[in-house]
Amino acid sequence: MAANGNLEEVITRIVRDEVRRALAANGGARTAAAAGEGGRGEGLRFPNLGANAEAKAFLLGVAAALALAALWPTLKPAVKSSLKGAIQGLSELSEQVKSVLGETKEALADIVAEAQFEKMKAELGPEAGE
Repeated sequence: MAANGNLEEVITRIVRDEVRRALAANGGARTAAAAGEGGRGEGLRFPNLGANAEAKAFLLGVAAALALAALWPTLKPAVKSSLKGAIQGLSELSEQVKSVLGETKEALADIVAEAQFEKMKAELGPEAGE
């Protein structure tokens, strides 16, 4: 298993390669200075992703994955308790739905039995009902 520093280097290399691929597919990059954003970003190059939705989605996914990996130790207890509560709530809801469906089935069976009784009573004639 790779050490943490090694893993970070691999991830950095993969992201860098994918960004370069996205830039090449998009026809290059523009610099911050060329975009009219002077200051510290003078030498910074970034892709013009306006027309390349796939590259945007990829970079957003990579950023989200890296953020989640960095925050996971902090978020894990909260996520675990939230999921536990959600599962308990769904279990209770399932029991309630089963109960309502059972009551509905029973009520429909009563209605069918009454309808059959009324039909038999009508077939036998008026003296059968007395």
